[in-house]
Amino acid sequence: MKTITLILALFISFLSNGQEKFTYNENGLTPEYLVDEADGKTQQEIYAKSLNWVKESYKNPDEVIKTTIENEKIRFEGVEMDLMCHSALGAKYCYNTTYIIEIEFREGKYKLTPLSITYRIPASQYSSGITETIDFSNGENYYNRKGKLRSRTKSVPESVEVLLNGLNNSLNEYILKDASTEKW
Repeated sequence: MKTITLILALFISFLSNGQEKFTYNENGLTPEYLVDEADGKTQQEIYAKSLNWVKESYKNPDEVIKTTIENEKIRFEGVEMDLMCHSALGAKYCYNTTYIIEIEFREGKYKLTPLSITYRIPASQYSSGITETIDFSNGENYYNRKGKLRSRTKSVPESVEVLLNGLNNSLNEYILKDASTEKW
């Protein structure tokens, strides 16, 4: 009994200290943005680390960075290859995805806000091509009336979550990484 109580207490403690994550379902994206702590870091340090993260994470950072307001905000646009997938006629088709993210800074924390996610389905003999935009306020297009994922686009909600949570985790690790512990 003591073991079960201990395990339950540790599990509840882990959940309460866990970093909040983005989720995408029929109601859309929740939350609209994430605020993460960077204890002991100044607004300037968090900004500089975030800017360095963008520069190290992207091949052409000068093209990726769309807006910078020193020590206040960074807005960047990235591309993830073959992220959004659809199934049709027994085949799986994946498309490159473009996203725009904004990061704002305060003392000891930053706020990551996804502004848009789009992907382009190229023209074929069956269609003229289309650009799909993920609606952050409503995800019903990916679910049927019973609340189950549609088979054709079932990977889209998970792909949104993987993309946004992956970006936030990578940024958070970079910001919190202590330069004094890095090895050559």
